[in-house]
Amino acid sequence: MSKIFFLIPFLSGLIFGHIKPPDGLREYSPSVWALKGGKVHVEPGKVKEGVTIIIRDGLIEKVGINIKIPKDASVLDMAGKTIYPGFIDSWVEFPAKKETISHHDSHWNSK
Repeated sequence: MSKIFFLIPFLSGLIFGHIKPPDGLREYSPSVWALKGGKVHVEPGKVKEGVTIIIRDGLIEKVGINIKIPKDASVLDMAGKTIYPGFIDSWVEFPAKKETISHHDSHWNSK
């Protein structure tokens, strides 16, 4: 009988205890990233290895070798990876209309 009292909470924890991870946009994503140890093409024909890139709030803050990584940064190991400067979205459509007319991407979420 006493085994049933222990078995019921255990089984209910297994059945109801699964928590699904959030899907879609996250409100509190890290705002500081450190891309550490990558090979970076800084300009045509000029490549640096072992570079660390600090990105804060979506903007590149520092790029260099042997720079201090902030304590609040989420570190990504980029060893063996190559990083090129460039645009994230290679196909962008700019409206040729007046700004008073709503653009087709005006609904886009900033996150």
